Amino acid sequence: MTDALIYPGRLNALNGEPGGGKTWVALHTCAEAIQNGYHALYIDLEDHPGSIVGRLKALGCGGDEILERFHYIQPGKAMSIKAMAYVEHKIRTLGVALVVIDSIGELASLQGTKDNDDEMARLYRLIPRALAKLGPAVLLLDHVPKNKDTAAPLFGIGSQRKKAAIDGAAYMVETVKAFAADTPGKIVLRTAKDRNGNFVVGHVAAEIGLTPQSGGDRLILDVHAPEMAGTGVIRQTTNMGKVSRFLERLGGPSSRRGIIQGAGIHQRNIGIVLDQMLDEGWIEVVRGGAGKPDSYTLRRPFDELSTSSNGVAEDEF
Repeated sequence: MTDALIYPGRLNALNGEPGGGKTWVALHTCAEAIQNGYHALYIDLEDHPGSIVGRLKALGCGGDEILERFHYIQPGKAMSIKAMAYVEHKIRTLGVALVVIDSIGELASLQGTKDNDDEMARLYRLIPRALAKLGPAVLLLDHVPKNKDTAAPLFGIGSQRKKAAIDGAAYMVETVKAFAADTPGKIVLRTAKDRNGNFVVGHVAAEIGLTPQSGGDRLILDVHAPEMAGTGVIRQTTNMGKVSRFLERLGGPSSRRGIIQGAGIHQRNIGIVLDQMLDEGWIEVVRGGAGKPDSYTLRRPFDELSTSSNGVAEDEF
């Protein structure tokens, strides 16, 4: 599922800012499952069935396969032992391959779970982990606070307990370019945790292009490995965006040190970021000479979707 980014029989997570695309990614994973003949179960604590079904149809699912293989649950009160028995019965009898819980924070609130290690551990043990033990990949959605121009946390509030609970993979969903009904966009999945060690923590595991069609009634999600350079390393799109926004706010030239401080770029990455942006024509440089620092000026705002560069190294924080 989703290019094997999540693991069956394990707890997996998508973390991100509100409106950042987590639900679209989760529903794309559901669409992949049901279009390939598997059953998916969606425990929804944030939306409503009409919206979820509409999104599945936008992702290319037909009404018949949604009715047959997509199972929707919207708890109106704390999930009891009886409710869990019902969910577990559906998983066993239908051979459910994927369970999505949207979101774990709302589930904790519904269950009356306090934000401390003992109570969160109990919640994970009684609901998501109990479901994963039956065999499906369990995908937990969680929010992190909006955090502009600086590196976002890879997990949300109560992160240590949530991080410890994940025995599959967790990703931070980051917006590279926001999408709308008539505007294509792009998001990336940055690895927050991978117990199997297939993806490096802090590095981008996948890029996802979102292309609206038919006046916004159809949305194509293209999940692929990060763009690679001829050297086999990945473009620093997130850091390039930070530099672009900083220079645009500044409205004039800045030294390398000024960019490090103003854009929040780690010193070890600044050289490769600036080289990439110069290569692609986003910025220009005036060489200082005679002990004076070089100065960099924005030529045009960085737009990841408009470049066809071969790329360089991946962002690190």
